[in-house]
Amino acid sequence: MARYRVGNRYLSEKEYQEEVDTKWAGGLFLFGLITVGIIVNKYLVDPEWHKTVRFFATAIPAIVSGIILALIRNIIIFMIGLLFVASALMWIYEIVMALI
Repeated sequence: MARYRVGNRYLSEKEYQEEVDTKWAGGLFLFGLITVGIIVNKYLVDPEWHKTVRFFATAIPAIVSGIILALIRNIIIFMIGLLFVASALMWIYEIVMALI
């Protein structure tokens, strides 16, 4: 049985996978929250609106997008992996074609 050290704790395989999954979910939630919040605040929210309306018009879409990204994290992780594999294959292809 594999044991993983995380900080001052030793985790089993299942606990370690849950730890990594939780970090991905939190990171993607924050990424969606910050990115959509900035975009909505910059392009859609009118500075003439009341402060409360501006806050909710920015916060609600940002929170929803963060939740959606956290829920589809497995798909996002898979697509990031495919991106790395495709870029490595393209790099190898460029090297082979340069040698020919």
